[in-house]
Amino acid sequence: MAERDLDQVALLEQKNFSRPWSRKSFLEMLSSGDALFLVAVPEEDTDRILGYCGLLQSLDTGDITNVSVDPEQRGKRIGTFLLEELIHRSTQLGVRKIFLEVRRGNAPANRLYEAHGFRQVGIRKQYYADPVEDARVLCRDEEEEN
Repeated sequence: MAERDLDQVALLEQKNFSRPWSRKSFLEMLSSGDALFLVAVPEEDTDRILGYCGLLQSLDTGDITNVSVDPEQRGKRIGTFLLEELIHRSTQLGVRKIFLEVRRGNAPANRLYEAHGFRQVGIRKQYYADPVEDARVLCRDEEEEN
């Protein structure tokens, strides 16, 4: 992800989340030096963003911040591609454990994460708003995957 992508990223964020991050928030994360953000683009139109994801790194731990796919592009394995690439690149950077929160009722996302080795390590009660819902805290431990 680059600064030139942020207008489209912010638009996708608004489409997919009840409490979206702002363009400014993404810019601050990109500038932090501790963040890895990826975008998925079609080969025929590299100016069009189909989805994005991000991870904040602290030593050997990463926290996935966002995984988002254009609603019109769902079901095309874009989320899978993004997550696999994020895991691969973060591992190359020395990340051994990756954490994330996901809505308890988001069945497609829960299936995606579990298929990639994420396991529940906790619950955050009423973590999400609009609508209020618990978050499952998931972790993927690279040592357990090998």
